[in-house]
Amino acid sequence: MNRLTALRENMKSRGMDAVIILDELNQRYLSEFAFTDGLLLITQNTAHLITDFRYYEMALAKANKGFEVVMPSDRGKLIDEILKEQGVAVVGFEGSFVSYEIYEAYVAKYPYVKFVSLGDMLAVMRRIKTDDEIEKMQKAQDITDKAFAHVLKMITPEMTELDV
Repeated sequence: MNRLTALRENMKSRGMDAVIILDELNQRYLSEFAFTDGLLLITQNTAHLITDFRYYEMALAKANKGFEVVMPSDRGKLIDEILKEQGVAVVGFEGSFVSYEIYEAYVAKYPYVKFVSLGDMLAVMRRIKTDDEIEKMQKAQDITDKAFAHVLKMITPEMTELDV
């Protein structure tokens, strides 16, 4: 099962019609693309990676193909259009990440929507690793082991950290 499908199943079981993702770690986990300016808006039917001109071309090439990459001149207006068009009533957000100020801004801008915290939903999802993730973790560990073995052959008790 891919990440968007798993997320949508979790959303449905918690009564959420959409989620807004602002945390860069969660954005990368879900979209498979690292960016620092933007957000993900995921509904039961669509997934949008909303960013600016600096990331647009690379996101088109690298992001999960389940996402529509967009670069709107007015992000708030685009979010409003998507939420209304899809009849979204409940939006999940990263309650432990989003500031109260941002939360209040969303509530004021989209008064027709109820905002609820995702709680630990994404953290729980991220705990379960795919075969590809496990393979990459093993490769990283193998490289670390080789580097450590190499350093062990070189160091002596009288050496300082700077000497190493």
